[in-house]
Amino acid sequence: MLRRGAMLSLLALAPLASFESASAQAVQSPQNNFHAAVNGMVSLCPALVRGGPVPDAVAAAPFGFRPITSPAGEHRFESLFHDGIVQVHFEPAAHICTTHYSGQGFHAVAGVARDMAVENHFTRILHDDARPGILGDVFQRTVANLRARYIVGEFTASQDASVAYIERTNP
Repeated sequence: MLRRGAMLSLLALAPLASFESASAQAVQSPQNNFHAAVNGMVSLCPALVRGGPVPDAVAAAPFGFRPITSPAGEHRFESLFHDGIVQVHFEPAAHICTTHYSGQGFHAVAGVARDMAVENHFTRILHDDARPGILGDVFQRTVANLRARYIVGEFTASQDASVAYIERTNP
């Protein structure tokens, strides 16, 4: 199993921008699914939620993704790599974009997501570990006069991590 500490050293290959500057950042081609997941969490999802263009196959490739068939009103992408399963689901009407990672390294992906949220000055507003095999955290802060939430779910039984990025108007 991949350990988060070991994976953090690999992040030099992935774009680690703040959430505010993610859409303007130049994306480096990822080397594997872990890096594609980080690109999805840090660059692709925030850019899509903020109204950036939905990338075609050529534009999605530098993030490590390709578009796949999607239900009406959604945009989905899957990883270009075969060493695990990574998908990004974007729902424009709901202003939510979720990166799903399955397989070895899911703990590391969830851990890096939590670390990135804290480093980007998001505040943990909810932590739930009451159910066996399920760990969830919600982080929040104001970004561009909007309430931004970063939701991390970790599911031991299925070896999955899901990381959602959402922006809403402040109440």
